[in-house]
Amino acid sequence: MGDIFQVNEESDFGSKLMFWTEQIVCRDFTKRQLKIFSFLMLFMVNNKRMECHIPTLISFEAAGISRHKIRYEIEKLEEVNVLSWDQANMIFKLNIDAGKWKVGCLKKNERIKQILDLNEAMYLTGPR
Repeated sequence: MGDIFQVNEESDFGSKLMFWTEQIVCRDFTKRQLKIFSFLMLFMVNNKRMECHIPTLISFEAAGISRHKIRYEIEKLEEVNVLSWDQANMIFKLNIDAGKWKVGCLKKNERIKQILDLNEAMYLTGPR
């Protein structure tokens, strides 16, 4: 996948956030996996770190994921190298190397790049 946004450990958090947003949009995640990813990103963005602490698996019910399904989905995300889960401390960390993810890409993201460029060049009302 030719990523629009390139990041590494030293990248600023805004660049990382744009990269992860691209990955969410362009990868073939299940609906539950997207909810998990978004739920974790909420706390990661708030703390400006690529990891977060979720006290219990039941906490994922706040994102609409059943306690009976969450363990399977998290383990699946671990299996495909999207995240790591320190079960003892309930720490979730996103794998910054999306090239190692084993999640398929939907389509070439040229259209996304075109729309990003369009929005960058276009004057829109409201704060920037």
